[in-house]
Amino acid sequence: MQLTLVDIQDVDTDIGGTGQDLKNSDQQPGTLPLPFIEPKIRPIVDLMNRSGVIQTVASCQGHGFRGRAPFVYFNTTVECAQAFERYLRTICWGDTAGMSFDWIVSGRFNGEFDLTFLLHSPELDKLANQSASWGLWGWSFTVWRKKDRDLSILTAKLKPFLLQLRHNNKPAI
Repeated sequence: MQLTLVDIQDVDTDIGGTGQDLKNSDQQPGTLPLPFIEPKIRPIVDLMNRSGVIQTVASCQGHGFRGRAPFVYFNTTVECAQAFERYLRTICWGDTAGMSFDWIVSGRFNGEFDLTFLLHSPELDKLANQSASWGLWGWSFTVWRKKDRDLSILTAKLKPFLLQLRHNNKPAI
């Protein structure tokens, strides 16, 4: 796997609150190596990548003060994306799910016109877009906590599904 650099103009200079300042690192200014993944989205990204049939491309844990909703952008087969969406509907729309927001898989074409997929919450997308126009606190602290809680629940509920994908011997992408 080839590591490339991604633009981080919208990422804080402090990596995940670790105190490591990017401005003083050896990385090219304004870039991070691809393995950098924000801490609240990392468990989902790691699970997806370990499935063997999903390869993540980009992710964000969400930044209410910047008008950004959480997402995971990924490559997989259409059949896998369909199964993923079907499973999400059972956990997000079920009475016992405990989720605050609906989460879906959407198909998107990338810059090379290849079909790729996006795990995201349309409700949080809408709130993030509103927060960008409202200014600093379009997202309330309550929404922020619910978003973080949803990411934790998603991680726990996706684990058995993604492990099942791994053991079904689906072809790797």
